[in-house]
Amino acid sequence: ISRFPGKISDLLVQRITFTRDMHNEVPEDFIKELNKWSLECMMQVLFATEIGSLRSTSYLGHQETDRVLKSLTDATDALRNCESGIQLWRVYETSSFTKLVESIKNLERFPCKHIPLLRHDTKLEQRLEMLQSNL
Repeated sequence: ISRFPGKISDLLVQRITFTRDMHNEVPEDFIKELNKWSLECMMQVLFATEIGSLRSTSYLGHQETDRVLKSLTDATDALRNCESGIQLWRVYETSSFTKLVESIKNLERFPCKHIPLLRHDTKLEQRLEMLQSNL
């Protein structure tokens, strides 16, 4: 696992180099690239697999990676809205609560779809059992 973060970080540096403008600045939406980098790191640590979200061609396809990242962002925003101020979601179902539940359901599909594909590796088997016990 120790070699993976360096490899992924190198891909991020390449991405930064590629996307910088003439003022050496990255675009305003570069946070998406950082989110892809963090998702890639998480997948390497948990599943010892590369999903290719920082490459021009992705193992999962960029649509699926984008859906996961959007669901993570939506869940974070919805949770922030639910927990800040008056917590009306405890009394009735607010739009933020509905968005949170929907985002979590979308996120659940991702590991449920990909965990069975990784079952052939015995080292991963132990990690997956640990991960599933925490879900």
